[in-house]
Amino acid sequence: MIGHSINDTELALDALKGMSLEQLLASAGSANARAAGGAHELLMRAADSVPLKRGGATLSRFAGSPKALGILKVATPLAAAGGVLGAGDVLFGGDSLANKAMDTAGMAAGAWGGVKGAAAGAAAGSVVPVVGTAAGAILGGLAGAGIGKTASDGLQWLFGDKKSAEQRRMEEALMALRGGVI
Repeated sequence: MIGHSINDTELALDALKGMSLEQLLASAGSANARAAGGAHELLMRAADSVPLKRGGATLSRFAGSPKALGILKVATPLAAAGGVLGAGDVLFGGDSLANKAMDTAGMAAGAWGGVKGAAAGAAAGSVVPVVGTAAGAILGGLAGAGIGKTASDGLQWLFGDKKSAEQRRMEEALMALRGGVI
């Protein structure tokens, strides 16, 4: 545990209960801006580690630009939404058990990395005590899960038969109609 407990969760929920929708949206916007700012700092540090002869100067210029921060402000909630949609796909999708297991593993790894990376967002989000910290960590976890699910789906497509579950079912039905001959 990193200093969080059930009591912290109860405090966060109590703080949420007393907020209006406008306050909640303002807090979410602030948490997103702070999480994007933390990710922007990490991006600039990573860009600085690239050698100049390998494009480090160009990468550093882009990483430090306001455009990169703007992209991160848009990408963070989109990735979080991808995490929620990915969880729905795993739970309610018609994929095989092996596919669901691989997607779940990818989402878990992504969420773990997202929560670790959300430390900057959570720390920056602590401007709004408890609620901002929780929002930063949740956003990072969801974003990581979404990225993990996307990576899992990409690997399955890259190394798989490049057919959707629906295409496989159609081929099976066609084979059954033709008496086992495709």
